[in-house]
Amino acid sequence: MSLLRRFSTIKIGGSAERVLWMSELSGRIDDLPQPIRVLGNGSNVLMSETLRGTVILTREESLAAPEIVREEPDEMQLILPAGMFLPSLSKWTADRALTGAEFMVGVPGTIGGAVVQNAGANEQKTSSLVVEVEAWDLESAALRWVSAADAEFAYRSSRFQREKFLLRRVKLRLKRGEPEEIQARLKLNLDYRRQKTPFSRPSLGSMFTRIPKEDGDWWYPGQLIESVGLKGFRRGQTQISEVHANYFVNLGGARFSEVLSLMDLAQERVLKETGLELRPEVQIWQD
Repeated sequence: MSLLRRFSTIKIGGSAERVLWMSELSGRIDDLPQPIRVLGNGSNVLMSETLRGTVILTREESLAAPEIVREEPDEMQLILPAGMFLPSLSKWTADRALTGAEFMVGVPGTIGGAVVQNAGANEQKTSSLVVEVEAWDLESAALRWVSAADAEFAYRSSRFQREKFLLRRVKLRLKRGEPEEIQARLKLNLDYRRQKTPFSRPSLGSMFTRIPKEDGDWWYPGQLIESVGLKGFRRGQTQISEVHANYFVNLGGARFSEVLSLMDLAQERVLKETGLELRPEVQIWQD
C-alpha cells in the first residue's frame, strides 16, 4: 500500500495495491494487480482514499531530455518522454526559439496527460502539436506508435481516454519563431494564470469542461457556477475558489468526499437554474 496524496496537485488521495514508476516496469503488464491506472503529475485526477489495482507514475526527475529527430528550415520534430513536465517543455522549446508550446508554461501536468486529455489553454490545444504517440496497449501488452490522425482527438478528449493505453513517448512538431516574441508569450501566459486562477492553492485546475453554444461560442463553467451563487462556497476544507469558480481548492486537509459533494452541488444548481449540464473535466478514480 502506498500514499498517493503527494502525487496529486490538490493533495488528496490514499493508497493503491501497488504503485510503481514507469521505469520500474518489467515482465508482463497484465501480471500487475488490476485495474491499471496511469498518473502523470496528478493535476487532472481526483483520487479516493483507497484504490484497487496498480498506479503507474510517469513523471520522474531523471527523465531523458527531448530528442530532436527531424529539422527543417521552419520547423523541428522532437521525441520526448510522456512524463515530461509541461512547464519544462515550454521553457525547453522557448530556449531553442521553437513556438507552439507557450500555452503549457503554467499548466502543472505532463505531456502524456496533456495528450490523453487533449489539454489546452488560451484557445490552443495539445493535439495541434502531436505527430504520433508511442504507447503500450494494455489489452494486448503490445508497444506501438499511434498517429495523431488515429488518436481521435476532440475537445478535451482522445482515444487514449476511452481505450487502455499507457503512453511512453510523444513526438511533437513545433515551428521556429522569433525568440523575443516567444519569451513575451511565455510571460503573458504565466502572468494570466497567476492573476486569473488560484495559483497558490492546491487544486486540479478546471473541474468542468466548457459547453458549446449553437452559434459556435461557449458557456464557461466558472461563469455559470458564479451565476448560481456558489463562488466561494465550501464544504469542509474544500472551497469553490473565490478567484475562479471552475477551480476547487484545498484549504488544508480537504477530502475526496468533499470535492465530490461540491461537484454534485454545482452540477445540480447549474442544471436547475440554467438548464445546462456541467460535465467533469477531471478524471475521478474510485472503487
